[in-house]
Amino acid sequence: MSSERRSFDATLMRLIFLSWSVALNLLTTSARNVSYEAGEPKRVWAEEGGRAVLPCYLNPQKLESSLGELYKRLSIRWEWRGRSSTQVHHMVLQVAASGLKTRARSMMPRASVQDKDFLHGDFSLQIKPATREDVGRYSARVKYGSKAHHCELKLDVVSGQSLFISRSISSDSGPWVCELTYAGGERVSVTHHLQVLGFAGPTWPVVYAATGTNIYLPCILNFNPLDYDNSKVAVRWSHVAGDDLKAKSNQHQGTNKNLALYLPAVGPDSAGQYFCAVSINGTTISKNVTLVIMTVIPSIEGPVLEGSHLVLTCNLSHAPGKVHFQWKWLGPEPSNSSKAAFKSSEHLTTGWIREFSKVSPEDSGIWECSIHSAEGRLGSVQYHLEIAGAQVASPAQNMMPEEITYGLISFLFALVVSVAVLILLWHRTRSLNIPALDRLVAAAHLRKEFKDAAQKEKVLQTEP
Repeated sequence: MSSERRSFDATLMRLIFLSWSVALNLLTTSARNVSYEAGEPKRVWAEEGGRAVLPCYLNPQKLESSLGELYKRLSIRWEWRGRSSTQVHHMVLQVAASGLKTRARSMMPRASVQDKDFLHGDFSLQIKPATREDVGRYSARVKYGSKAHHCELKLDVVSGQSLFISRSISSDSGPWVCELTYAGGERVSVTHHLQVLGFAGPTWPVVYAATGTNIYLPCILNFNPLDYDNSKVAVRWSHVAGDDLKAKSNQHQGTNKNLALYLPAVGPDSAGQYFCAVSINGTTISKNVTLVIMTVIPSIEGPVLEGSHLVLTCNLSHAPGKVHFQWKWLGPEPSNSSKAAFKSSEHLTTGWIREFSKVSPEDSGIWECSIHSAEGRLGSVQYHLEIAGAQVASPAQNMMPEEITYGLISFLFALVVSVAVLILLWHRTRSLNIPALDRLVAAAHLRKEFKDAAQKEKVLQTEP
Protein backbone atom coordinates (compact mmCIF):
# COMPACT_ATOMS: atom_id res chain seq x y z
CA MET A 1 0.00 0.00 0.00
CA SER A 2 2.87 2.36 0.86
CA SER A 3 4.51 1.83 -2.54
CA GLU A 4 1.23 2.55 -4.31
CA ARG A 5 0.74 5.64 -2.15
CA ARG A 6 4.23 6.87 -3.02
CA SER A 7 3.48 6.28 -6.69
CA PHE A 8 0.23 8.19 -6.32
CA ASP A 9 1.93 11.07 -4.50
CA ALA A 10 4.68 11.20 -7.09
CA THR A 11 2.08 11.34 -9.81
CA LEU A 12 0.22 14.11 -8.09
CA MET A 13 3.51 16.01 -7.62
CA ARG A 14 4.02 16.15 -11.34
CA LEU A 15 3.41 19.43 -13.11
CA ILE A 16 -0.19 19.83 -14.19
CA PHE A 17 0.14 22.17 -17.11
CA LEU A 18 -2.79 24.48 -17.37
CA SER A 19 -2.94 26.11 -20.73
CA TRP A 20 -3.37 29.70 -19.67
CA SER A 21 -4.62 31.91 -22.46
CA VAL A 22 -5.96 35.38 -22.93
CA ALA A 23 -9.61 35.99 -22.28
CA LEU A 24 -10.49 36.46 -25.92
CA ASN A 25 -14.08 37.30 -25.18
CA LEU A 26 -13.04 40.23 -23.00
CA LEU A 27 -10.73 41.62 -25.66
CA THR A 28 -13.24 41.06 -28.40
CA THR A 29 -15.99 42.74 -26.42
CA SER A 30 -13.87 45.83 -25.82
CA ALA A 31 -12.75 45.79 -29.46
CA ARG A 32 -16.32 46.09 -30.71
CA ASN A 33 -16.38 49.69 -29.49
CA VAL A 34 -13.04 50.65 -31.12
CA SER A 35 -12.30 51.66 -34.71
CA TYR A 36 -8.99 50.30 -35.91
CA GLU A 37 -7.43 52.65 -38.41
CA ALA A 38 -4.29 52.18 -40.46
CA GLY A 39 -1.15 52.46 -38.41
CA GLU A 40 -2.90 51.48 -35.19
CA PRO A 41 -1.66 47.95 -34.38
CA LYS A 42 -3.49 46.07 -31.65
CA ARG A 43 -2.20 43.02 -29.77
CA VAL A 44 -4.55 40.03 -29.56
CA TRP A 45 -3.97 37.01 -27.34
CA ALA A 46 -5.23 33.50 -28.02
CA GLU A 47 -4.92 30.14 -26.33
CA GLU A 48 -3.06 27.44 -28.21
CA GLY A 49 -5.66 25.02 -29.52
CA GLY A 50 -8.47 27.51 -28.95
CA ARG A 51 -10.20 30.12 -31.11
CA ALA A 52 -8.33 33.29 -32.16
CA VAL A 53 -10.47 36.27 -33.16
CA LEU A 54 -8.72 39.16 -34.97
CA PRO A 55 -11.23 42.04 -34.71
CA CYS A 56 -11.76 44.49 -37.55
CA TYR A 57 -14.77 46.83 -37.36
CA LEU A 58 -16.10 50.06 -38.75
CA ASN A 59 -16.66 52.59 -35.98
CA PRO A 60 -20.29 53.65 -35.44
CA GLN A 61 -19.83 56.96 -37.34
CA LYS A 62 -18.35 55.28 -40.42
CA LEU A 63 -20.90 52.50 -40.30
CA GLU A 64 -23.81 54.95 -40.28
CA SER A 65 -22.42 56.99 -43.18
CA SER A 66 -21.35 53.97 -45.22
CA LEU A 67 -24.30 51.66 -44.68
CA GLY A 68 -25.58 52.12 -48.23
CA GLU A 69 -22.20 51.43 -49.83
CA LEU A 70 -21.58 48.12 -48.01
CA TYR A 71 -23.77 46.50 -50.65
CA LYS A 72 -21.55 47.74 -53.50
CA ARG A 73 -18.69 45.46 -54.55
CA LEU A 74 -17.50 44.58 -51.02
CA SER A 75 -14.09 42.85 -50.95
CA ILE A 76 -11.90 41.77 -48.02
CA ARG A 77 -8.28 40.57 -47.94
CA TRP A 78 -6.50 39.33 -44.80
CA GLU A 79 -2.70 38.98 -44.90
CA TRP A 80 -0.02 37.65 -42.52
CA ARG A 81 3.56 38.92 -42.25
CA GLY A 82 5.01 36.66 -39.58
CA ARG A 83 6.78 38.10 -36.50
CA SER A 84 8.44 40.99 -38.31
CA SER A 85 6.92 43.83 -40.29
CA THR A 86 9.64 43.38 -42.93
CA GLN A 87 8.63 39.87 -43.83
CA VAL A 88 6.74 39.07 -47.02
CA HIS A 89 2.96 39.35 -46.90
CA HIS A 90 1.07 36.07 -47.25
CA MET A 91 -2.58 35.88 -48.10
CA VAL A 92 -4.64 34.23 -45.36
CA LEU A 93 -8.21 34.68 -46.61
CA GLN A 94 -9.77 36.72 -49.39
CA VAL A 95 -13.39 37.53 -50.21
CA ALA A 96 -13.87 38.79 -53.77
CA ALA A 97 -16.58 41.26 -54.76
CA SER A 98 -18.43 38.32 -56.29
CA GLY A 99 -18.51 36.60 -52.89
CA LEU A 100 -15.92 33.96 -53.83
CA LYS A 101 -13.67 33.02 -50.87
CA THR A 102 -10.05 31.96 -51.16
CA ARG A 103 -7.89 30.59 -48.33
CA ALA A 104 -4.20 29.82 -47.95
CA ARG A 105 -3.40 26.11 -47.91
CA SER A 106 -2.13 26.29 -44.29
CA MET A 107 -5.37 28.00 -43.21
CA MET A 108 -7.82 25.53 -44.70
CA PRO A 109 -10.25 25.14 -43.08
CA ARG A 110 -9.13 27.00 -39.94
CA ALA A 111 -9.60 30.60 -41.16
CA SER A 112 -13.09 32.08 -41.63
CA VAL A 113 -15.15 35.28 -41.70
CA GLN A 114 -18.85 35.64 -40.99
CA ASP A 115 -20.79 36.87 -44.04
CA LYS A 116 -23.82 37.76 -41.95
CA ASP A 117 -21.74 40.31 -40.00
CA PHE A 118 -20.55 42.29 -43.05
CA LEU A 119 -23.59 44.58 -43.06
CA HIS A 120 -22.87 45.38 -39.41
CA GLY A 121 -19.38 46.53 -40.29
CA ASP A 122 -17.72 43.41 -38.82
CA PHE A 123 -14.93 41.89 -40.95
CA SER A 124 -13.12 39.98 -38.14
CA LEU A 125 -10.93 36.99 -38.96
CA GLN A 126 -11.38 33.81 -36.92
CA ILE A 127 -8.71 31.07 -36.67
CA LYS A 128 -9.56 27.77 -34.97
CA PRO A 129 -7.59 26.02 -33.69
CA ALA A 130 -4.81 28.54 -33.14
CA THR A 131 -1.21 27.29 -33.26
CA ARG A 132 2.18 28.77 -32.40
CA GLU A 133 2.89 29.12 -36.11
CA ASP A 134 0.00 31.60 -36.37
CA VAL A 135 1.87 34.18 -34.25
CA GLY A 136 2.64 37.37 -36.17
CA ARG A 137 1.24 40.57 -37.67
CA TYR A 138 -2.05 40.52 -39.54
CA SER A 139 -3.57 43.19 -41.74
CA ALA A 140 -6.97 43.54 -43.37
CA ARG A 141 -7.93 45.69 -46.38
CA VAL A 142 -11.64 46.23 -46.84
CA LYS A 143 -13.08 47.93 -49.94
CA TYR A 144 -16.74 48.90 -50.29
CA GLY A 145 -18.08 51.28 -52.93
CA SER A 146 -15.59 54.15 -53.21
CA LYS A 147 -14.29 53.72 -49.67
CA ALA A 148 -11.66 51.57 -47.97
CA HIS A 149 -10.90 50.44 -44.43
CA HIS A 150 -7.67 49.06 -42.98
CA CYS A 151 -6.97 47.04 -39.79
CA GLU A 152 -3.64 45.86 -38.45
CA LEU A 153 -3.15 43.56 -35.44
CA LYS A 154 -0.55 41.40 -33.76
CA LEU A 155 -1.45 37.89 -32.66
CA ASP A 156 0.27 36.12 -29.76
CA VAL A 157 -0.49 32.56 -28.71
CA VAL A 158 -0.15 31.61 -25.03
CA SER A 159 1.02 28.10 -24.16
CA GLY A 160 3.87 28.31 -21.63
CA GLN A 161 2.33 29.60 -18.40
CA SER A 162 1.84 26.85 -15.82
CA LEU A 163 0.74 26.29 -12.22
CA PHE A 164 2.37 23.73 -9.92
CA ILE A 165 -0.05 21.88 -7.62
CA SER A 166 1.44 19.63 -4.96
CA ARG A 167 -0.49 16.49 -3.99
CA SER A 168 -3.65 17.44 -5.83
CA ILE A 169 -6.91 15.80 -4.82
CA SER A 170 -10.30 15.38 -6.46
CA SER A 171 -11.63 18.49 -4.73
CA ASP A 172 -9.08 20.56 -6.69
CA SER A 173 -11.18 19.93 -9.77
CA GLY A 174 -13.04 22.95 -11.10
CA PRO A 175 -12.38 26.37 -12.66
CA TRP A 176 -9.00 28.06 -12.13
CA VAL A 177 -8.51 31.69 -13.22
CA CYS A 178 -5.17 33.13 -14.37
CA GLU A 179 -4.90 36.90 -14.63
CA LEU A 180 -2.05 38.61 -16.52
CA THR A 181 -1.20 42.28 -16.02
CA TYR A 182 1.26 43.97 -18.39
CA ALA A 183 3.48 46.99 -17.77
CA GLY A 184 1.20 49.20 -19.84
CA GLY A 185 -1.68 48.43 -17.49
CA GLU A 186 -3.36 45.95 -19.85
CA ARG A 187 -4.99 43.15 -17.90
CA VAL A 188 -6.33 39.91 -19.30
CA SER A 189 -7.55 36.70 -17.66
CA VAL A 190 -8.39 33.18 -18.68
CA THR A 191 -10.26 30.37 -16.96
CA HIS A 192 -9.14 26.75 -17.08
CA HIS A 193 -11.35 23.88 -15.94
CA LEU A 194 -9.10 21.41 -14.13
CA GLN A 195 -10.02 17.75 -13.87
CA VAL A 196 -8.11 15.72 -11.25
CA LEU A 197 -8.57 12.02 -11.85
CA GLY A 198 -9.61 10.17 -8.68
CA PHE A 199 -12.27 7.96 -7.17
CA ALA A 200 -15.91 8.82 -6.56
CA GLY A 201 -17.70 7.91 -3.34
CA PRO A 202 -16.34 7.34 0.19
CA THR A 203 -12.59 7.21 0.77
CA TRP A 204 -12.74 3.89 2.68
CA PRO A 205 -15.91 2.10 1.55
CA VAL A 206 -17.25 -0.89 3.50
CA VAL A 207 -19.58 -3.38 1.79
CA TYR A 208 -21.86 -5.66 3.88
CA ALA A 209 -23.07 -8.85 2.19
CA ALA A 210 -24.94 -11.99 3.28
CA THR A 211 -23.33 -15.38 2.80
CA GLY A 212 -24.18 -16.83 -0.61
CA THR A 213 -25.13 -13.56 -2.30
CA ASN A 214 -23.61 -12.05 -5.45
CA ILE A 215 -22.06 -8.62 -5.00
CA TYR A 216 -20.09 -5.86 -6.74
CA LEU A 217 -17.19 -4.17 -4.98
CA PRO A 218 -17.19 -0.47 -6.00
CA CYS A 219 -14.29 1.16 -7.82
CA ILE A 220 -15.65 4.19 -9.68
CA LEU A 221 -13.60 7.01 -11.18
CA ASN A 222 -14.85 10.57 -10.83
CA PHE A 223 -14.85 10.92 -14.63
CA ASN A 224 -14.17 8.81 -17.69
CA PRO A 225 -10.60 9.50 -18.88
CA LEU A 226 -11.58 8.52 -22.43
CA ASP A 227 -13.75 11.64 -22.56
CA TYR A 228 -10.58 13.74 -22.73
CA ASP A 229 -7.99 11.67 -24.62
CA ASN A 230 -7.20 8.18 -25.80
CA SER A 231 -5.98 7.05 -22.39
CA LYS A 232 -5.25 3.39 -21.84
CA VAL A 233 -7.08 2.26 -18.70
CA ALA A 234 -6.18 -0.98 -16.88
CA VAL A 235 -7.51 -2.23 -13.54
CA ARG A 236 -6.12 -4.89 -11.20
CA TRP A 237 -7.98 -6.16 -8.12
CA SER A 238 -6.23 -7.93 -5.25
CA HIS A 239 -7.43 -9.51 -1.99
CA VAL A 240 -5.49 -9.49 1.27
CA ALA A 241 -5.97 -12.88 2.96
CA GLY A 242 -3.81 -13.18 6.05
CA ASP A 243 -0.30 -12.02 5.22
CA ASP A 244 -0.52 -12.99 1.54
CA LEU A 245 -1.66 -10.78 -1.31
CA LYS A 246 -3.80 -12.94 -3.56
CA ALA A 247 -4.45 -11.63 -7.05
CA LYS A 248 -8.02 -11.73 -8.32
CA SER A 249 -9.19 -11.80 -11.90
CA ASN A 250 -8.84 -8.41 -13.58
CA GLN A 251 -11.94 -9.00 -15.68
CA HIS A 252 -14.13 -6.29 -14.19
CA GLN A 253 -17.73 -5.46 -14.80
CA GLY A 254 -18.51 -1.96 -16.08
CA THR A 255 -17.09 0.82 -18.23
CA ASN A 256 -13.89 2.86 -18.19
CA LYS A 257 -15.46 4.84 -15.32
CA ASN A 258 -17.10 2.02 -13.34
CA LEU A 259 -14.46 -0.63 -12.61
CA ALA A 260 -16.44 -2.66 -10.04
CA LEU A 261 -15.39 -6.25 -9.22
CA TYR A 262 -18.07 -8.97 -9.40
CA LEU A 263 -17.96 -11.68 -6.70
CA PRO A 264 -20.50 -14.54 -6.99
CA ALA A 265 -21.77 -16.49 -3.95
CA VAL A 266 -19.55 -14.88 -1.33
CA GLY A 267 -18.68 -16.75 1.86
CA PRO A 268 -16.58 -16.31 5.02
CA ASP A 269 -13.37 -16.77 2.99
CA SER A 270 -14.35 -13.80 0.81
CA ALA A 271 -14.25 -11.34 3.72
CA GLY A 272 -11.38 -8.90 4.12
CA GLN A 273 -9.70 -6.01 2.36
CA TYR A 274 -9.57 -5.56 -1.40
CA PHE A 275 -7.42 -3.16 -3.42
CA CYS A 276 -8.47 -1.67 -6.75
CA ALA A 277 -5.40 -0.41 -8.65
CA VAL A 278 -6.15 1.66 -11.76
CA SER A 279 -3.38 2.44 -14.25
CA ILE A 280 -3.83 5.21 -16.79
CA ASN A 281 -0.99 5.88 -19.23
CA GLY A 282 1.56 4.45 -16.78
CA THR A 283 0.21 6.26 -13.70
CA THR A 284 -1.42 4.15 -10.94
CA ILE A 285 -3.93 5.16 -8.29
CA SER A 286 -5.51 2.74 -5.81
CA LYS A 287 -8.54 2.40 -3.54
CA ASN A 288 -9.17 0.21 -0.48
CA VAL A 289 -12.53 -1.62 -0.15
CA THR A 290 -13.52 -3.73 2.90
CA LEU A 291 -15.95 -6.63 2.49
CA VAL A 292 -17.87 -7.72 5.63
CA ILE A 293 -19.73 -11.06 5.47
CA MET A 294 -22.97 -11.40 7.48
CA THR A 295 -24.18 -14.78 8.79
CA VAL A 296 -26.83 -16.05 11.24
CA ILE A 297 -25.63 -18.63 13.81
CA PRO A 298 -28.44 -20.65 15.52
CA SER A 299 -27.97 -22.16 19.00
CA ILE A 300 -29.64 -25.41 17.81
CA GLU A 301 -28.21 -27.22 14.83
CA GLY A 302 -30.64 -29.20 12.72
CA PRO A 303 -34.41 -29.44 13.27
CA VAL A 304 -35.89 -27.11 15.89
CA LEU A 305 -38.65 -28.70 17.96
CA GLU A 306 -41.65 -26.79 19.20
CA GLY A 307 -41.10 -25.48 22.70
CA SER A 308 -37.31 -25.40 22.37
CA HIS A 309 -35.19 -22.52 23.66
CA LEU A 310 -33.52 -20.93 20.59
CA VAL A 311 -31.05 -18.08 20.13
CA LEU A 312 -30.20 -16.58 16.70
CA THR A 313 -26.93 -14.59 16.56
CA CYS A 314 -26.23 -12.04 13.80
CA ASN A 315 -22.51 -12.49 13.16
CA LEU A 316 -20.14 -10.18 11.23
CA SER A 317 -16.74 -11.18 9.87
CA HIS A 318 -15.26 -7.82 10.98
CA ALA A 319 -15.95 -5.75 14.07
CA PRO A 320 -18.40 -2.98 13.14
CA GLY A 321 -18.09 0.68 14.04
CA LYS A 322 -21.00 2.76 15.27
CA VAL A 323 -23.84 0.58 13.99
CA HIS A 324 -26.98 -1.05 15.39
CA PHE A 325 -28.79 -4.28 14.54
CA GLN A 326 -32.46 -4.92 13.87
CA TRP A 327 -34.36 -8.22 13.67
CA LYS A 328 -37.55 -8.46 11.63
CA TRP A 329 -39.93 -11.30 10.75
CA LEU A 330 -40.66 -11.24 7.00
CA GLY A 331 -43.33 -13.95 6.91
CA PRO A 332 -43.67 -17.70 6.42
CA GLU A 333 -42.20 -17.32 2.95
CA PRO A 334 -40.16 -14.50 1.33
CA SER A 335 -43.27 -12.68 0.10
CA ASN A 336 -44.94 -9.34 0.78
CA SER A 337 -48.27 -10.55 2.08
CA SER A 338 -50.46 -8.32 4.24
CA LYS A 339 -50.30 -10.84 7.07
CA ALA A 340 -46.52 -10.78 7.04
CA ALA A 341 -46.51 -7.00 7.03
CA PHE A 342 -48.80 -6.93 10.04
CA LYS A 343 -46.86 -9.47 12.07
CA SER A 344 -43.44 -8.05 11.14
CA SER A 345 -44.17 -4.95 13.21
CA GLU A 346 -44.96 -7.18 16.19
CA HIS A 347 -41.71 -9.16 15.73
CA LEU A 348 -39.46 -6.12 15.30
CA THR A 349 -36.59 -6.16 17.81
CA THR A 350 -33.17 -4.55 18.14
CA GLY A 351 -29.83 -6.07 19.13
CA TRP A 352 -27.45 -8.54 17.52
CA ILE A 353 -29.26 -11.62 18.97
CA ARG A 354 -32.88 -12.81 18.72
CA GLU A 355 -33.95 -15.11 21.58
CA PHE A 356 -36.98 -17.44 21.65
CA SER A 357 -37.75 -18.76 25.15
CA LYS A 358 -40.16 -21.32 23.69
CA VAL A 359 -40.36 -21.71 19.94
CA SER A 360 -43.92 -21.90 18.61
CA PRO A 361 -45.25 -22.67 15.11
CA GLU A 362 -46.06 -18.97 14.67
CA ASP A 363 -42.33 -18.21 14.82
CA SER A 364 -41.56 -20.23 11.68
CA GLY A 365 -40.63 -18.34 8.50
CA ILE A 366 -38.02 -15.87 7.30
CA TRP A 367 -36.15 -13.79 9.90
CA GLU A 368 -33.98 -10.91 8.73
CA CYS A 369 -31.11 -9.30 10.58
CA SER A 370 -30.19 -5.87 9.18
CA ILE A 371 -27.38 -3.50 10.16
CA HIS A 372 -27.78 0.29 10.21
CA SER A 373 -25.65 3.39 10.74
CA ALA A 374 -26.22 7.12 10.70
CA GLU A 375 -26.03 6.99 6.88
CA GLY A 376 -28.85 4.41 6.70
CA ARG A 377 -29.20 0.69 6.04
CA LEU A 378 -25.86 -1.02 5.32
CA GLY A 379 -26.80 -4.65 4.67
CA SER A 380 -28.89 -7.64 5.77
CA VAL A 381 -28.94 -11.43 6.08
CA GLN A 382 -31.90 -13.81 6.30
CA TYR A 383 -32.51 -17.06 8.22
CA HIS A 384 -35.29 -19.57 7.52
CA LEU A 385 -36.65 -20.96 10.78
CA GLU A 386 -38.42 -24.32 10.44
CA ILE A 387 -40.35 -25.94 13.32
CA ALA A 388 -40.07 -29.74 13.26
CA GLY A 389 -43.25 -30.44 15.31
CA ALA A 390 -44.68 -30.79 18.85
CA GLN A 391 -42.07 -31.81 21.42
CA VAL A 392 -43.32 -34.81 23.55
CA ALA A 393 -40.31 -37.08 23.90
CA SER A 394 -38.52 -35.02 26.53
CA PRO A 395 -40.65 -32.62 28.59
CA ALA A 396 -37.61 -31.84 30.72
CA GLN A 397 -36.17 -29.86 27.78
CA ASN A 398 -38.81 -27.20 28.42
CA MET A 399 -37.82 -26.82 32.08
CA MET A 400 -35.27 -24.54 33.58
CA PRO A 401 -32.30 -26.18 35.41
CA GLU A 402 -33.78 -25.31 38.86
CA GLU A 403 -37.10 -26.94 37.92
CA ILE A 404 -35.35 -30.10 36.76
CA THR A 405 -33.35 -30.41 40.01
CA TYR A 406 -36.41 -29.91 42.24
CA GLY A 407 -38.45 -32.43 40.28
CA LEU A 408 -35.70 -35.06 40.43
CA ILE A 409 -35.30 -34.70 44.20
CA SER A 410 -39.07 -34.94 44.71
CA PHE A 411 -39.25 -38.08 42.60
CA LEU A 412 -36.41 -39.81 44.49
CA PHE A 413 -37.96 -38.91 47.85
CA ALA A 414 -41.32 -40.32 46.80
CA LEU A 415 -39.63 -43.49 45.52
CA VAL A 416 -37.75 -44.08 48.81
CA VAL A 417 -40.89 -43.53 50.87
CA SER A 418 -42.87 -45.94 48.69
CA VAL A 419 -40.25 -48.69 49.02
CA ALA A 420 -40.09 -48.26 52.80
CA VAL A 421 -43.89 -48.55 53.10
CA LEU A 422 -43.94 -51.71 50.98
CA ILE A 423 -41.27 -53.37 53.13
CA LEU A 424 -43.14 -52.59 56.38
CA LEU A 425 -46.38 -53.94 54.96
CA TRP A 426 -44.68 -57.12 53.84
CA HIS A 427 -43.15 -57.80 57.28
CA ARG A 428 -46.43 -57.15 59.03
CA THR A 429 -48.36 -59.50 56.78
CA ARG A 430 -45.78 -62.26 57.27
CA SER A 431 -45.84 -61.97 61.10
CA LEU A 432 -49.66 -62.23 61.23
CA ASN A 433 -50.00 -65.35 58.99
CA ILE A 434 -47.27 -67.69 60.41
CA PRO A 435 -49.26 -69.35 63.48
CA ALA A 436 -52.24 -70.13 61.37
CA LEU A 437 -49.99 -71.62 58.76
CA ASP A 438 -48.38 -73.95 61.40
CA ARG A 439 -51.76 -75.21 62.50
CA LEU A 440 -52.78 -75.94 58.94
CA VAL A 441 -49.58 -77.91 58.38
CA ALA A 442 -50.05 -79.95 61.61
CA ALA A 443 -53.66 -80.80 60.71
CA ALA A 444 -52.60 -81.95 57.30
CA HIS A 445 -49.89 -84.15 58.83
CA LEU A 446 -52.37 -85.84 61.26
CA ARG A 447 -54.80 -86.52 58.42
CA LYS A 448 -52.04 -88.21 56.49
CA GLU A 449 -51.07 -90.39 59.47
CA PHE A 450 -54.72 -91.49 60.04
CA LYS A 451 -55.05 -92.30 56.37
CA ASP A 452 -51.86 -94.38 56.34
CA ALA A 453 -52.95 -96.31 59.50
CA ALA A 454 -56.37 -97.08 58.03
CA GLN A 455 -54.81 -98.33 54.86
CA LYS A 456 -52.40 -100.54 56.75
CA GLU A 457 -55.25 -102.08 58.84
CA LYS A 458 -57.24 -102.89 55.73
CA VAL A 459 -54.34 -104.74 54.27
CA LEU A 460 -53.94 -106.91 57.38
CA GLN A 461 -57.61 -107.93 57.34
CA THR A 462 -57.37 -109.20 53.82
CA GLU A 463 -54.44 -111.52 54.52
CA PRO A 464 -55.29 -115.26 55.18
